[in-house]
Amino acid sequence: MPRTLAIYPAIVACINETRLPERQEIELVAARVWNETRDAKTRRSSMLVPGSAEHRKVLRVAVVALGVRGETAITKMLERLNDRHTKL
Repeated sequence: MPRTLAIYPAIVACINETRLPERQEIELVAARVWNETRDAKTRRSSMLVPGSAEHRKVLRVAVVALGVRGETAITKMLERLNDRHTKL
């Protein structure tokens, strides 16, 4: 397996197994995307506030990266995640 794929095992697993991602996989990929894309010049905090606009954006990116396709499927997956965050 190429090194670039090995560092995202959740993405590879979901796509290879043609299954929907689990909550933990979405959170792991979202955290990785956040850490790799945040702007070092502004030194944004590495912490995302659950439910914030930035958190919702990075979750959407993670869900799509994990192979979820179609606006309806993406929206339903994100709604389930948001429901769980508000209950914590």
